[in-house]
Amino acid sequence: MPYYEDLSPYAYFTETIPPDVSAHAVGWLDPAHPFPQAEPSAEFADRLFALCRDHLCAITHGWYGCMLCRRRLIGGGRFNPVSVSRGGERILVGHGEVRVEGGAGTWLIAPDLVVHYVLAHRYAPPEPFVEAVLAGRVVAGCR
Repeated sequence: MPYYEDLSPYAYFTETIPPDVSAHAVGWLDPAHPFPQAEPSAEFADRLFALCRDHLCAITHGWYGCMLCRRRLIGGGRFNPVSVSRGGERILVGHGEVRVEGGAGTWLIAPDLVVHYVLAHRYAPPEPFVEAVLAGRVVAGCR
């Protein structure tokens, strides 16, 4: 998975971004780059988990593992999916994105691994992303 600095221009699946939208990357982490850490609020953790469970888009045909966990490649060069549990539910992440509206004409786009990064590695996403997740401003019709 590529690394992007938080709130830098999103440059992954650019063909899925409408021309009138300014898209910014959130949570495209790499162990070579330090990232802010904090304990997430329970409300943010719950809503982020639900976002990653219910509003996945830009789904890929393969899986990305967590480079922070240093998961090893398995046969065929594929990563093991990452499992995330919350409130008795379990989801697999590492194969898509979540998108929220950061303001008029602005999208904040994170890999679905962001929920793992927040819960397992205490990644603290930028405040505009946290606020958009808490407000439930999901990009509609995302595929």
